[in-house]
Amino acid sequence: MKKYNICKKVVVCLLLTSLSLLSLTACGNKTGNESTDTYSNEGYENSSNIKVMVVGEEDVYMDEALVYVFQNLYLRGDSSEGWTDNHSIAVKNEVLSSIRESKILYKVAKDNDFSLDDSDYETVNTTSANFENTFGQELLDKYGISHETVYRVFEEQALVLKFETYFKNDMGKKINDDLDEQYKDFRFNSIYYMQFPTVEKNENDEPKVDENGKYVTLNDEEKAKVKEQAESALEELRAGGVYTEVAEKYGITQYCTETYGYIGGYSDELNKALDKLNDGECTDIMEGELGYSIVYVITADDATLKKNYVYMLAKEATESQYEILRNNWLSTVEIDPEADMEGTAWDDLQIKPIIQDMENMS
Repeated sequence: MKKYNICKKVVVCLLLTSLSLLSLTACGNKTGNESTDTYSNEGYENSSNIKVMVVGEEDVYMDEALVYVFQNLYLRGDSSEGWTDNHSIAVKNEVLSSIRESKILYKVAKDNDFSLDDSDYETVNTTSANFENTFGQELLDKYGISHETVYRVFEEQALVLKFETYFKNDMGKKINDDLDEQYKDFRFNSIYYMQFPTVEKNENDEPKVDENGKYVTLNDEEKAKVKEQAESALEELRAGGVYTEVAEKYGITQYCTETYGYIGGYSDELNKALDKLNDGECTDIMEGELGYSIVYVITADDATLKKNYVYMLAKEATESQYEILRNNWLSTVEIDPEADMEGTAWDDLQIKPIIQDMENMS
C-alpha cells in the first residue's frame, strides 16, 4: 500500500457489520408520557427528491438521511411508548452528526486512494440486504428508500470503517511496540496484601476515627497481641500455608486484598521488599498507619499481566491521540449547522411515527 499523507483521525460510523437483525416486535397502541410528535409522516415516497442539507460540496437528500435515522432507531432499541420531543431532538442531532462525519471522512479516504476489495463488497452486500430484510420493502417504499440508496450508504460507511481501522491499527501497533520496549525489564506481579489492624473498629468492623478524622489506635498491650498474630501468620505462610486460609483464620479478610502491579510502581519500602521474592514467598512484617502488614507473592513475574497492562495503556493512548486526529480531519470541512440545512424538510420530519411504523411491521 502506498504511503499516505495522513495526520488526522477517522470517526467510527454506524456500520451495521453484524446485522443479523430480527423483525422489530409490534407493540400496539401506546399510552403514557407521549411526545406531541404523534401524526404520521406523509409524502416521503419521493424522499430522494427532497434536499435536506449540504456537507462541503455534496448534497444530502432525505432518503439517505432516513437510512441513518433507521440505523439510529434500531441501535437505540427504544419503543414509541414514552417517546418525547427530547428523544426526537437527540436522534436528529445524532443523525446529522453521523452524516457529516461520514461524508467528510469518506472524501478523505477516497482522496488517499482507499478503495473496497471483493471481500469488503461481500460485507456491503450482506449488511445492505440485512437492512432491507429487517425493515421490509413496504416500510422502505413508504419512506422512499431505494435499494440503490441503502447500498450507497453502506458502501460509504464500509470505506470509512476500512480507512479508520487501517490507521488506528497502525497507530496502535506503534504505540504498543514503544510500550513493550519501555516495560520490557519490568516485573509485573500479583500479590495478596494482608493487614493486621492496630486501630479500634466500629460495629461494621471498619477502622474507627475520632472527631478530628484520625484513627483511634489500640493501646500498647493490644498492639503487641496483634503483632503476635502477624508473626504467627508469617510463620504459617512460610511453612506453606494457603494465604486465603491464613487470612480467614485470623479474621482479617476484610483487611486483605489481591492486587496487581510491578516492581517500581509501589512504595519504596514495598518495592524493596518484593524485589527478590519469588512465587509463594512473602515479605517480612511491615508496620504502617493501620497496623502490621504482610505481602504474599502469588505470581512474581507474570508475562500475561504485563502484556495486558501494556495493551491497556496502548489502547488509552491510541484513543486519545486518534481523537485529536479525528477532530483535525473533521475541521477541514467548514460546517455551519444552520446555513448547511436546506428548507424545512428536516425540521418537519417526525421521528415518533417512524418508530410506530417499525413497531407495526408484520
